[in-house]
Amino acid sequence: METCCGKTALILKIDKTVTKEMLAKFVQMGFKEEAHFTKAGILYVTNSKFTITTPFGTTRLQIKCKSKNCDNDLASLEDAIRLM
Repeated sequence: METCCGKTALILKIDKTVTKEMLAKFVQMGFKEEAHFTKAGILYVTNSKFTITTPFGTTRLQIKCKSKNCDNDLASLEDAIRLM
């Protein structure tokens, strides 16, 4: 995984294609799905720490960090994404 750009927003390049199965795993992790985005072919999930968006079929996640402890929270999120 590679990260890029900004302190509170970044692009995370992943080894897997973003699918609806990945969406289900984010929901299992406590993220809230925005269904109208899903219908439009876009992954859009949010929780108290992050908003994650990207079109389905890509290998990049746009992540906006909402927490003050972004570095530690992001490390945990990256570990969880690796296990998907």
